[in-house]
Amino acid sequence: MDMYVPSTGFGYNAWTQVISQWENLGVFTILLPFILVFAVVFAILERIELFKDNRGVNMLIALVIGFFTISNPYVSYFFRYIFGNLAWGIAILIAVVILLGLSLKPDEDTWKWIFGILGGVIFLAMLAKPMANGASGLQFIVGDSLWYWIQANSGMVVLGIFMILAVLAVVMVGKKKDGNPKFQLAPHS
Repeated sequence: MDMYVPSTGFGYNAWTQVISQWENLGVFTILLPFILVFAVVFAILERIELFKDNRGVNMLIALVIGFFTISNPYVSYFFRYIFGNLAWGIAILIAVVILLGLSLKPDEDTWKWIFGILGGVIFLAMLAKPMANGASGLQFIVGDSLWYWIQANSGMVVLGIFMILAVLAVVMVGKKKDGNPKFQLAPHS
């Protein structure tokens, strides 16, 4: 007689099996990208009211574009890559909100700038991670030659980005809320 030994995974093993079964069925490579593209295309067509009186045409166009999308395996890999890494960006933003919440007031505009810059950095870092085929998202977007140049000159690129951010910070801090600069040169006499 075999004894039942409960797992210490608290359901983790069951969920990983379900996720593995879904992956084998094509839920992540076919079904979810199809639903996402269909929903976005249909919403755009409904919003622009190209065919005002006939929603069926909008649905048919969205279906066709969705099927074309899933016929290209690179699109499915790109969606898995982007949305799989989105969780990392959200986790980092939550940590930043907690840390900045200790020192910044909610009504300050500093939040917008910090999250804009941080969001851009997180997005670029997310795109720099390698995809399933070994190439990074940025390499896929900008091409091999520009990606090689960026990697070869990464120190210069990072220095340029920091210099641009420093100049923007000086310009933004140097202005009052009404748009007039705090510092003015003395008039010549």
